[in-house]
Amino acid sequence: MTRGDPERLADIAEAIERIERYLVDAEDGSDLQRDAILHNLLTIGEAVKGLSEEVRSSATDIPWRQIAGLRDVIAHEYFRIDIVEIRKIVTRDLAPLSVAVSALLHREDSR
Repeated sequence: MTRGDPERLADIAEAIERIERYLVDAEDGSDLQRDAILHNLLTIGEAVKGLSEEVRSSATDIPWRQIAGLRDVIAHEYFRIDIVEIRKIVTRDLAPLSVAVSALLHREDSR
């Protein structure tokens, strides 16, 4: 089953919402919270890798390559994960990504 850009953008939006919820619901930094956030970052990275070049080039302010690269680190170099850095990334980068994904979804819906 193939997933197009609208489905992948929706996957990204849903993963962002989940991460934001996990940050609010579990402020203690538990292992469960960490694992849930990392899993959703994997989802975001995998969805980004599947987006068309057309979609990625229409939002050049989003660091698509770095997002995909983070996914690779989490999946393949898990021993290098620094949860402090992950929290910084989530805190700093999810909001702009969410705005861009919403705009891209709106654009895809109007086609």
